[in-house]
Amino acid sequence: MSYSIGIDYGTASVRVFLINTTNGQVVSKFVKPYTHGVIESELNGLKIPHTYALQNSNDYLEIMEEGISYIVRESKIDPDNIVGIGIDFTSSTIIFTDENLNPVHNLKQFKNNPHAYVKLWKHHGAYKEAEKLYQTAIENNNKWLGHYGYNVSSEWMIPKIMEVMNRAPEIMEKTAYIMEAGDWIVNKLTNKNVRSNCGLGFKAFWEEETGFHYDLFDKIDPKLSKVIQDKVSAPVVNIGEAVGKLDDKMAQKLGLSKETMVSPFIIDAHASLLGIGSEKDKEMTMVMGTSTC
Repeated sequence: MSYSIGIDYGTASVRVFLINTTNGQVVSKFVKPYTHGVIESELNGLKIPHTYALQNSNDYLEIMEEGISYIVRESKIDPDNIVGIGIDFTSSTIIFTDENLNPVHNLKQFKNNPHAYVKLWKHHGAYKEAEKLYQTAIENNNKWLGHYGYNVSSEWMIPKIMEVMNRAPEIMEKTAYIMEAGDWIVNKLTNKNVRSNCGLGFKAFWEEETGFHYDLFDKIDPKLSKVIQDKVSAPVVNIGEAVGKLDDKMAQKLGLSKETMVSPFIIDAHASLLGIGSEKDKEMTMVMGTSTC
């Protein structure tokens, strides 16, 4: 008998599930709120704008380690029978890291700088940048904007990157990689630097056929294209494929087999489509979550 681990990273808490792959039964589950919660009114005693919604990425690893330890212990199964790990995450929730994938908010000099922290999906600090992206795309008749409902949201990745470029260049200078937090978890598990086609395609103006829309980025700021190219662009793994096996050190830390496979992260709402089975033309799934409220 084989099992799989599913980890659902939500807005306020994380759920870790152990699933029987034969029948889909939930064998064990673990739920825990983030230690630092959602950082919205103040950061380390300092007030931050009401449009901000940040998180501390150390919470992500902490709960993952606690949760996996709990479900393996509680279920009393052999870890060698766990064949895979799947991650879903709120999006666009983005993280800024150094060349070793360590979050820049852990650097002492940035402890009190809100732009160093994870920008949660509902962070709206980049509303001016989103408006500039939208107006520039409309003026240049970028018809591909129709894929996004002819809209640009301040919740998406590119406006949030522009926000840091404009308001905290010292953070951008120290940043080697920018990615969805879901990608970061997968990369920490596998010791790789890849991106899910789900996060890029729906939140970062990336298309499988043409890649990123550098034509738009160049019209806004030539430095934006370089930031995307140097810090965001990476090998892309499609939903349904595998990123690879658990990194040896991570497998040891989690108490799992080194043969355990890891999938690319999927946006939380999109994961429900697969679970419900809505996959054909004219089939529709309504996903009720925090953003609906």
